[in-house]
Amino acid sequence: MSVDSLATSLVSRPAGHIVCFHQKQEIVQSRFIADIQQQACWLQQQNHSDYALFYESAYPFAVTLFALFLAKKKIWIPGNNRPATERNLQKQGCQLLGEWSLKNDIPKGADRLASLRFDARQCQLFIYTSGSTGQPKAIAKTLAQLEAEIEALERLWGERLAHSVIVATVSHQHIYGLLFKLLWPLAAGRCFYSTLYLSPEAMLNAAADKSCCWIASPAQLKRLDRQSPWAQIVALNAIFSSGGPLSADTAEKILTQTGRPVIEVYGSSETGGIAWRQQLEYPLWRPLPGVSLRQQSDKTVMTAPWLDGVVILDDAIVIDEKGDFDLQGRRDRIVKIEEKRLSLTELEQVLQKCKEIEAAKVFLLPGKRDRLGAALVLSTEGFDKAEQIGRAIWIKEIKQLLLQQFENVMLPKKWLFLNRFPETTQGKIDVGLLCALLNQQKNRFPIIQSVWISEHSVKLKINIHSKLDYFDGHFPQQPILPGVTQLAWADYYGHLFFNIANGFSRLEAVKFKKTIMPDTRAVLSLDWKDSVEKLYFDLSSNSDSYGSGRMIFQAD
Repeated sequence: MSVDSLATSLVSRPAGHIVCFHQKQEIVQSRFIADIQQQACWLQQQNHSDYALFYESAYPFAVTLFALFLAKKKIWIPGNNRPATERNLQKQGCQLLGEWSLKNDIPKGADRLASLRFDARQCQLFIYTSGSTGQPKAIAKTLAQLEAEIEALERLWGERLAHSVIVATVSHQHIYGLLFKLLWPLAAGRCFYSTLYLSPEAMLNAAADKSCCWIASPAQLKRLDRQSPWAQIVALNAIFSSGGPLSADTAEKILTQTGRPVIEVYGSSETGGIAWRQQLEYPLWRPLPGVSLRQQSDKTVMTAPWLDGVVILDDAIVIDEKGDFDLQGRRDRIVKIEEKRLSLTELEQVLQKCKEIEAAKVFLLPGKRDRLGAALVLSTEGFDKAEQIGRAIWIKEIKQLLLQQFENVMLPKKWLFLNRFPETTQGKIDVGLLCALLNQQKNRFPIIQSVWISEHSVKLKINIHSKLDYFDGHFPQQPILPGVTQLAWADYYGHLFFNIANGFSRLEAVKFKKTIMPDTRAVLSLDWKDSVEKLYFDLSSNSDSYGSGRMIFQAD
């Protein structure tokens, strides 16, 4: 197959060509064009120049995206639609389109924009980085730059994919998903599934009768186990992975089960695609067609058809005589603590030498003083040890391990234990969420001892300490935690962990069963039922139940 420019793809496909599957329906080219023209006509009449676009499903996103191109608007593509993201976009003058807390769909009418012409060089998008420091930044791209990258992808893998249907467990709200799940299929005339699947089981069941290619992330592939649907995975034409390096164990497991290696793609929002590999066949990274890399002092500079000029890579790499390379970790994870330089990567590597720690992420936390926070994924043995000897004692043991290599001033001051890292829709570690948990205001929130995350629920083991403002004056003789505080915590952590788009509507079945005294240790359990937009909460300990209920979130 060959790729067209995305402008050409709108007018070159037959009317009956199947663009995608959306809400269990086949969407054909004629409907796709009609939907775009209708939205573009309305948008062209609006005075605003900047629009922020968010849809969980790819089809309405694609329609509005092309309508905005035709209407000559600037497009901002955030990684999520959380309330804080919404407020920040509005502050910078963006109009919100799609699935936000305020209902703001484009009106449907009879008028349609006649012309389908647009210049890809003039179509500007702003795509947000994943935010390695917890603060995403917007990267400007033109549609022409994205098309140049799509041409390189098709040169490498077009023949292998042929007429594959594209299915994904990553979001198009990030550059990897935007390219691989949406724009590349549109340019090549491949059909894609609009749904963002949360698990491979649901994805493969939906596309059971199709010849498919899976767009995945390393974190999602790592969770494949003996119970995974290997018979269906074997039938896939290809599996792509991006967002971070795939572990050798995961790569070997998938190759053993399927006989087919995972195609890893290395890149970033700033650079676009850089290189690819199939690590068990050849461990080094090979530059994508058109990419040129060269060493300049202690840095690596990159040029590519989809970049304006030269870009300096954030990662340290070692290039061999053929131009292939090995990744050596990020250059930019050097921080200063009390005027002393520290590599956060090195600190994490030392932490991960502890057999009870499966993964570690260390962050510089914002505040008046420079402090480090450490988020640790523990093994079962790690959780058992924390329970047996006590969290505080074990943290002291971990610090003793670090003191063999680092000065005391460089050690983390805040610690968080988890069963796994929370993830964004791109399958990357949700750095913003971890920083929020590590940097809570002590007078307003409990001390989080550990976090247990599953697909639609989270359990927070907490210490409701005596320094909380809520105990002051409630009551003077015997301080107790107000019931409204329990509700506020459930709401706050619910929004932090789950994609709750609509505003609060009402409470159901709320019960406060027993008073909570200062320094009570408890577990806050939260379950999010997306289909009914209900957040179930329960605050209890091994011996007592303190409060429970449901929060309903619905659009006005």
